[in-house]
Amino acid sequence: MSRARDYVPSNPAQFNSFMRNLIDYVSQKITAWGHIPQDRFDELEEAYGAFVTAFSYTQGPHTPAQNLARTEVQFGFRERITRRSPTAMTALSLFGT
Repeated sequence: MSRARDYVPSNPAQFNSFMRNLIDYVSQKITAWGHIPQDRFDELEEAYGAFVTAFSYTQGPHTPAQNLARTEVQFGFRERITRRSPTAMTALSLFGT
């Protein structure tokens, strides 16, 4: 029996768009759905903010460390939203944020 997999893009630009669309959609539905705690949604927005910061550093000339930080933040975020890991992002310390 095959197991369906969650679709979360691995390409950083596609991931950015996917997450922005997800957050926009959930923000419009959160009150009507009623079962999503606001603090969990806030956590999602904060994690997305961390990704956007790291992603922005890689949109022009950037160092390997900045690319690694973006990759780590993206991976951590993917793990969090697919419930594979309770860990948060740690790579933004490279940017002093």
